[in-house]
Amino acid sequence: MIRSAKAKKVLIDHHPLDSSMKGLADVALVDEEASSASEMVLRLFKELKIRPDKKACNSIALGIMSDSQFLTIAKGQTIIAMAELVNYGVDVEKIRSILRYRRDPSEQIARIKGVLRSEFYRSQSWIIGCTEVGSYHASVARALVELGCDVALAAGEIQDGTRGSIRSSQAFYLSSKIHLGNDVCKVLAEKLGGSGGGHPTAGAFNTAKSYDEVKKTFLRIVEDELGERLKKIV
Repeated sequence: MIRSAKAKKVLIDHHPLDSSMKGLADVALVDEEASSASEMVLRLFKELKIRPDKKACNSIALGIMSDSQFLTIAKGQTIIAMAELVNYGVDVEKIRSILRYRRDPSEQIARIKGVLRSEFYRSQSWIIGCTEVGSYHASVARALVELGCDVALAAGEIQDGTRGSIRSSQAFYLSSKIHLGNDVCKVLAEKLGGSGGGHPTAGAFNTAKSYDEVKKTFLRIVEDELGERLKKIV
């Protein structure tokens, strides 16, 4: 639908530009150093000397808070951006309360199923989890990291292949320097045919291959990046 639209297409993103998007967007604004695309939108408002209205400010704040995990992984420029939004009238507590919603029961069930179906592996220093689940892949992967995994894959087969998400702890990224978006999701997609990318600690992908092929390829990539073999523990 987007590809066939006659309107001019502008892409604003802080992920590496995927090859599938290069032919889609007429204009692409990409900044991999930004914590979120929302932060980039605020920057555009400033460069154009336009003051965003209240609705726009709240939307930008929601995006920044969500992508920076409530500012826990925010960079200095992100803190400055949030301070500017507060000066524009954004209520940080209200934004935080919006993001702290009770999960839908279907998401809760998916997270429980994901944990129950998980397989776990370990290197000398890290624990890696893999699980197959039909939906809420990002939430399930985060649940495994919250449970104790350093890296987690949650994926499921769809009509034309497999879709999934990968998450890691901040400690894993800072120590290993393995960027999930560039070093894992993008590489996995290239090996299996598909698309993928993301952040240092959060990535997503889709491919025409099966879950079993995705899992095997994911584990091999992690082994190659760590330079050691993984041992299955559960």
